[in-house]
Amino acid sequence: MELEADVAARGSGVVIESRIDKGRGPVITLLVNEGMVLIGDAFLAGSVAGKIRAMTDEKGSELKEAFPSDAVEIIGCEGVPEGGDALAVVPEYKLARQISDDIASAEKGVFREEDVFSLDDWFNQLKEGEKNELYLILKADVAGSVEALKDAVESLGNEEVGTKVLHAVPGTISENDVLLASASQAIIIGFHVAADAKAKKLAEREGVEIRLYTVIYEAIADVTAALEGLLEPEIVLETTAEIEVRQVFAAPRGGRIAGCFVKTGRVYRNARVKVIREEEELYEGTIASLRRFSDDVREVNQGLECGLTIEGFSEFKTGDVIEVVEERKVARRLSPA
Repeated sequence: MELEADVAARGSGVVIESRIDKGRGPVITLLVNEGMVLIGDAFLAGSVAGKIRAMTDEKGSELKEAFPSDAVEIIGCEGVPEGGDALAVVPEYKLARQISDDIASAEKGVFREEDVFSLDDWFNQLKEGEKNELYLILKADVAGSVEALKDAVESLGNEEVGTKVLHAVPGTISENDVLLASASQAIIIGFHVAADAKAKKLAEREGVEIRLYTVIYEAIADVTAALEGLLEPEIVLETTAEIEVRQVFAAPRGGRIAGCFVKTGRVYRNARVKVIREEEELYEGTIASLRRFSDDVREVNQGLECGLTIEGFSEFKTGDVIEVVEERKVARRLSPA
């Protein structure tokens, strides 16, 4: 294609990848587009300033200069820019730092006071059914990992619950991350990164949860479990006892008393019951009275006889089945995507 580039132009390129190296700090993989990039050059990568202290090629050999189409690793950045950010060489480091500070100040204005959710707001919204989201701040060692983790957690949820990623950038977990998490009641997830000492102390004081992972699937599993905890449990009716009506008696004050045998479980006063006749449900109500012979009792166990009345129902027949039912809350699970 006979592509050409202007070597005499001001050095510029694109950040292919960025990461935190434990021994060297922030490391940028740069593809040079135009001009020359030299050791000692001041630069701005996205919103992050820096000054090139070291530069190596794909074999790890040290370089003093890089030309268009060269892919190099650069050390000397103050932070971790995002993949795809443009890098531009600037005349002096002071200018790069000033531009970086101006951008940072402008970005802080994005989080206006009226946009921040407090813990009380969050719980009120849950009660009112307006919002059921898990707020997250994601940090990782490289930009690619941040994007992969962000895509994974944002795909979780359903029409009732979901995730909202407030901040997702590569780099160590800092005090600013903790402050944002505290203001918005978010959880911080770190992937192959740690929290600095000041951030740890602040998190303990503010009650912010920091979770660190080295396997992305473990992070996704924990976020899924947290979302399932936000789902309203399913209420199911469980049959806990079965009673057979063997004889029907006239009550002294009118109505009817069912003489029963407890086949399974136990029956108790005020229990919720269903009256079943020939496999069809006739009535659902509560036990009004329960007797053993002439005594009022609170409960009768399996294998014993009893007499009972049901509030609002007296049309008992021999052979009817009375089921004692209880509500049980069952934790719900998110359906796989």
